[in-house]
Amino acid sequence: MAALICLSFAFMTGAFLGAGDSHGPSSIGGYFLDRHTFDAVYLRQWGGLFGPDTRGQAYRIVTYAFVHQTFIHLLGNLLVFGLVSCSLEHRFGQTRVAAVWLISTIGAGLCVSLARPCATVVGLSGGIFGLLGLFLADCIEHFRLVRALALLALVAFEIGGTLTAPNATSFLAHATGFALGLAPSLLILPHSGNEYLNAIIPILAALDFLVVAVVLPICVFHVKLPNVTCS
Repeated sequence: MAALICLSFAFMTGAFLGAGDSHGPSSIGGYFLDRHTFDAVYLRQWGGLFGPDTRGQAYRIVTYAFVHQTFIHLLGNLLVFGLVSCSLEHRFGQTRVAAVWLISTIGAGLCVSLARPCATVVGLSGGIFGLLGLFLADCIEHFRLVRALALLALVAFEIGGTLTAPNATSFLAHATGFALGLAPSLLILPHSGNEYLNAIIPILAALDFLVVAVVLPICVFHVKLPNVTCS
């Protein structure tokens, strides 16, 4: 997960997806000196998610997570991401945590592309909410008061950012990421003593994977985007 943090900073400092002069590395200094936010054109140029762009650049459903609209947006996401991922990696290992993050990130990107294809979407939040799903699942199976309070604090922080967002896109990405992170998160946890729960969890995880790997891509790339025209 440390590699993801480094990649986010790399995007912000011009180490990926070389852009034109007006939106390349030379423009970032001006952002810190006299600007407060990157515009939509800049974000798309550097890998942000914009529905029509994904027709020939499917990688954007992952790279959008490493691009952020403001420096505060980046720092806030990295703070929550670092706290959650470090705790989870210590308990479940890097591979499992990375898998949950990737599923949630891709699923959130596809869902936003389906519902709001003309919106420009960036940020780690979709994947972060997927990790919060794992965190919640762990609390459900191995309840600890301190962990539950920590979860509530992190969720409150992210929900606060969602409610102050200028449109519903952030909420959609957050909710989708959380939902897509929860079912596979339950699957990778140690089995509980509840036989019914142990029987139903693999089914939920399989349905979750089916949605992300099959249903959403078909709906986005073969149904929605071919008929979308953004002004």
